[in-house]
Formats: sequence, structure tokens, C-alpha cells
Amino acid sequence: MSAILFLYRQVLKTELGWLDDLVQARRPSRLPVVLTSSEVTAVLGRLQGTPWLMASLMYGAGLRVLECARLRVKDVDLDRREIVVRDGKGRKDRVTLLPESLRAPLGEEIERVRRQHQRDLALGFGSVELPTAIERKYPRAPWQRGWHWVFPAKRFYRTRRLAVSAATTSTSPCYRRR
Repeated sequence: MSAILFLYRQVLKTELGWLDDLVQARRPSRLPVVLTSSEVTAVLGRLQGTPWLMASLMYGAGLRVLECARLRVKDVDLDRREIVVRDGKGRKDRVTLLPESLRAPLGEEIERVRRQHQRDLALGFGSVELPTAIERKYPRAPWQRGWHWVFPAKRFYRTRRLAVSAATTSTSPCYRRR
């Protein structure tokens, strides 16, 4: 409607009085559905292990699903109780607080991921997918622990990207977690 008004008033220099009395349709405002504390407690009480930790982080730290799934080890600061969310909604970065009650379980999860990373390296794997520019700038970064996911995949995935190693660049398939 604004475009039509602009066309008639500014371009065609014509006033249409009847257009001023039109009422624009408004989108209905939708309120988000929010769980009560008892409902959250009931949901979290039925979860265990990694799903419980992920759900607790989403609730306690305000993470969205993909933000939680894409969380990297280097973005968690247990001492300062902060989580850096990179490339979140609107492609923005932000810092959120880590609840004290999740500090120990998250530390245990990161330690479990460290041990898993050591096993993957021993098998000749152990790299993660990075944004292209980061991988070009820091060729060894895919094998460094800080870039690994806090919640890695359970199996290896074959990627089509170039496998970058310390000595050479190979065009063979690269097997990575997630």
C-alpha cells in the first residue's frame, strides 16, 4: 500500500482522497508458548545423558537448537561461566551465561569429547569441518581440540572437501565427525 501511495503522490502527483480512509490489514501477533517451571522439570526429568545436557543448556543458557548442536569446545569458558554463540539468529555472535548447575556436567562432556578426539586421532581421523576461510588460514585447525564440537556425531561422515594435513593437501575423501 505504501508503494501505491508513493506512486500516486510522488510520481503521478495525484491525490486520491479515498485511499486515506483505507485500513491496512494487520498480522495477528502470536505469543510464544512458554513452559512453566514444573513442565520444564518434568521434561528434563525424563531425559538422561547428552540429550538432558543439551536440553538443559537450551533452557538454562537460552540456546537455540542449532546453536546448541554447533557449540564448539573453544566457545565454552567454564571458569567465567560463559558460552559464546557464533553465527546465531540473524548471523550474529553473542555471549550467554552458563548456569552453575550445568558447569560440572558440561565439563565432563568436554572431557569425554577430548578422550574421543584422542581415539579418533589414533585411528587417523579426528578432524572437524570448519568454515572455508578458517581452514585456509589455519590448515591444522580441523585437528585442534578447541574447534571440535561439544556434542559430536556418533559416527564418521565422508566429506567432499579437500583433506588438509600438515604436510600435503590431498583430494581424497576426508572422514570427519559431523
